[in-house]
Amino acid sequence: MESPSTAITGWLVLQLSLAAGLLASIFFLGHSYSLYDDAYIYFTYAENAARGCGLAFRCDETPPVEGFTSPLYMLLLLLGRALTSDLETVSQVIGFLSVCITIVLGALIAARALQEARLAKGLRIAATWGLVLVFGLDGYLLVNTVIGMDTGLACAASMWLLWAATRPGARSRWLGPALLLSVLSRPECVLLLPLALAHPAGLSFRTWLPLLIGGALLLGARLLYYGDVLPNTYYAKSGGTARHAALGLE
Repeated sequence: MESPSTAITGWLVLQLSLAAGLLASIFFLGHSYSLYDDAYIYFTYAENAARGCGLAFRCDETPPVEGFTSPLYMLLLLLGRALTSDLETVSQVIGFLSVCITIVLGALIAARALQEARLAKGLRIAATWGLVLVFGLDGYLLVNTVIGMDTGLACAASMWLLWAATRPGARSRWLGPALLLSVLSRPECVLLLPLALAHPAGLSFRTWLPLLIGGALLLGARLLYYGDVLPNTYYAKSGGTARHAALGLE
């Protein structure tokens, strides 16, 4: 019987990537550019930055207000805007790749877990590819390829964190970067940070160093540029009343 360390091979990754790309493409071809209105908030910030106005929703905005949720998605849009002015297409590419990464990493996590459980090879193969089909045919997941928002990116970053937190061995070089990128993709991903403690590397200060440095730089940049360590979306969406608690529980 194979060793658990051989569960993931380059050939398996290639097969899963092609399958995920095919399933995502079928959905994408039928629903591409189904953009949410909030996507244009991101596009406006990226376009104004490209025009030299800085990260502001309006060029005459003084002081500027941080009205976007995901710093990582904003960065990817800015990089895309440096190549093309078609930010709608940039958002579609990011969404498509993010969902494919989510499907592949989810399948790899399953493949590793099933092999460590010492299940028969045929059952492991069937279960792994079954998961690919479940993810690849799930409209709630696939919709993130086309809406132009940061949710697809957050799915990929969260799945990467789960993949890194479940890697075997005492050390995982990917765990630290995964912690940072997950938080940068969506602020809610801070709730996933305890996953790192399930891995032996999660008890090392070195693992948390990228998150600490990146978080400090982000908070410092916010304070200097926007005059606050929290984005405006926090004040717009947060609340502490009993009604908010009831809605959250519901």
